[in-house]
Amino acid sequence: MAYCVHCGSKLEKGQKFCPICNIEIRDPLEEEDESVTEIYPKYVPITEDNVSRKSISILITLLFLIPAAITLICDLSITGKVTWSGYVLASLCLLYVPFVCFVLFSKLKDKLLYLCLGMLVVFISLTMFLQYICNKTGGKWFLPFALPLVLIVMAAFYACVAMRKLLGFPKLLLSAVILILTGVLSLITEILIISAFMPGQGLTWSLYPLSIFVLLGGVLLWINFNTNIKEKLRRKFFI
Repeated sequence: MAYCVHCGSKLEKGQKFCPICNIEIRDPLEEEDESVTEIYPKYVPITEDNVSRKSISILITLLFLIPAAITLICDLSITGKVTWSGYVLASLCLLYVPFVCFVLFSKLKDKLLYLCLGMLVVFISLTMFLQYICNKTGGKWFLPFALPLVLIVMAAFYACVAMRKLLGFPKLLLSAVILILTGVLSLITEILIISAFMPGQGLTWSLYPLSIFVLLGGVLLWINFNTNIKEKLRRKFFI
């Protein structure tokens, strides 16, 4: 026995309208009439394809131009030349260029190429930012310290990407490599600091993170190559 969804009256089989409230009765099992106009428009999900990258780039540009213009106007009105505002503008450019490049590169179908190009822009922007700060402050630390450190970090990043995407390193093995590289980078950082600012001084703080990260990386390497231990940990922690 069927009932009207509006007034609850009993309906006979095959009835098209309710005898009490005269509302139309629809059987959900019957095929819909395609000639009937739908009340609501069809839902169209928002995807990357129908989001304008140009609009996003313009919006990001405006968000960066407003504080840059205010900062520059304030500096020029107070000092009559570009002084402290140069650091603000350089910092905004450091943030702006990677943002826009990542948006523009997102149309690339090759995600690996997208990641590599985006990070290359980040490293280039960071290098130019450090060069500007060094020149403005009259320092001599860019070539002996900043540039080699950025290049070493960039090389380590691309090495990790290659190990994961090209060589197919498992996550556990890659995590071990990243930990060991982090320890080595701390040692390299102190060596560069000593050579640039404190010649003749011995190593001090970098030995602690180096030993800790290498130890943790060694443990992960041992787990990765020990099938029994790895299987027990996977079952115990559901990983």
